[in-house]
Amino acid sequence: MRGLLTAILAGTVSLTAAGQNPASAKLSPGQANAALQAGEADKALSILASLNSPQAQMPDARGRAQVHNLSCRVYLILERWDNASGECEQAVRLD
Repeated sequence: MRGLLTAILAGTVSLTAAGQNPASAKLSPGQANAALQAGEADKALSILASLNSPQAQMPDARGRAQVHNLSCRVYLILERWDNASGECEQAVRLD
């Protein structure tokens, strides 16, 4: 068990050292949307923040627009109007 834990930790450290976030490697806008639909706004924001990071390297403007659109929706639900406005504006610019 200790060997497995050490191997996992070593893998995480090497990915982090290489500038990759192992948690964001498998994240998608669909997962953020599912979290939002399940009422997990904080989880959705966490996923979206990871997807919006420079390391995520969203392939195209449409994907980035989707991330900003979902962020806007989450902020609207949380009644964080200024954040929502900024995210919606970015989504429209990119789409």
